Amino acid sequence: MKILKPYYYDKFTCIGNKCPNTCCKGWRITVDDATYKAYKDVEGTFGKQLIQNIDCEGKVKKFILDSDMKCPFLNDNLLCDIYINLGEEFMCRTCKVYPRVIKVHADVIEQTLTLSCPEVSRLLISSNKVIDFKLEEETHSVFKSAKTMDDALLSCLLHVRSLIIDIMQKRHIKLYYRQLLIIIIADKVQTSLNKKDYNEAEVIIQRFYHEDIINLYIEQFKNIKENKKVKFDFISKLLEQIISCFLDKDKYISQLYKKYLIDSGMTIESILGKYEEQFDQYYESHQYVYENFYVHTIFRYCLDALDDGDISKQVVLANIGYIIIHVFDIISWMDNNKELSIDNQSLIMGGFSFAFEHNPIKFNALNEFLEKNNLSSLAFQALMLT
Repeated sequence: MKILKPYYYDKFTCIGNKCPNTCCKGWRITVDDATYKAYKDVEGTFGKQLIQNIDCEGKVKKFILDSDMKCPFLNDNLLCDIYINLGEEFMCRTCKVYPRVIKVHADVIEQTLTLSCPEVSRLLISSNKVIDFKLEEETHSVFKSAKTMDDALLSCLLHVRSLIIDIMQKRHIKLYYRQLLIIIIADKVQTSLNKKDYNEAEVIIQRFYHEDIINLYIEQFKNIKENKKVKFDFISKLLEQIISCFLDKDKYISQLYKKYLIDSGMTIESILGKYEEQFDQYYESHQYVYENFYVHTIFRYCLDALDDGDISKQVVLANIGYIIIHVFDIISWMDNNKELSIDNQSLIMGGFSFAFEHNPIKFNALNEFLEKNNLSSLAFQALMLT
């Protein structure tokens, strides 16, 4: 088998108690059967403490969190007592793997990281290096090749993912134009996927590798008129819908929202109308951060379309994520004397990831909100990005 991973995958190292947002608090921590069995063999007081703090009711075993939603084995120094007393081999699979994400497609193991970890977000934000990917041979893998129901669909999705990433990394093109290009590509390819016409989809994909085709679309993009009222109304409704998702672990986003959009009496229209252009000029040399967010999101989620054949949903997720992150980047910049720090932006990017990437219920609720209000079409998304 082969392993495909972004270059930053191997650069990640947990920073332990230096982390500004510990992963040992704020969410359910499941305990796999093998680890639970090992815990039952641990003798003494600590062994009893392990078993007493695991909830075995329901379909999965999980640690019993305290009133602050904290793991019972996170000590006052924000370090793991299981790791300290027993070693890494006794940590449950959840804690060993996070923030790594591993998926198997055919004979390829895809490895990436989740942005809900502030250190991962920092890796993406702090480097202007174009994200490249490593393909390596894996000779001692514990994974088995995955049988794909539709190899033609897999091939098509791999090709469109490569194209979208290639387009998004063309830094000589304005970010907005790159966003529009991937929307158009996803829309056209989705039409072919709906018909299961994979040959037609492949032809569309190949067309967009021609610079003359790209330039033709860019010329058309220059004629798009901005509709600020519709854009501001959409973002206001979106934030009202999702702000309840940003609780505790995402408290930085909640604090910004409360301070500027509740207590101060300001609105999205007054904030973006006055500050968006100023911020974009300030942040022009750091547009690679949003590029990296798109590349990360498309790489991680594009092949989820193997389940339902819907690639447009993955592009919508990237667009919505960008809109939310961009808005709170502006508010954070306002809040810090027109400076945006890497630490604050990692909390914003990580907050979005935590709220939606780790919670299917919230993610599905977001999709339902978009569809119910006719906001999920790629054409509408394009309008929102102006």
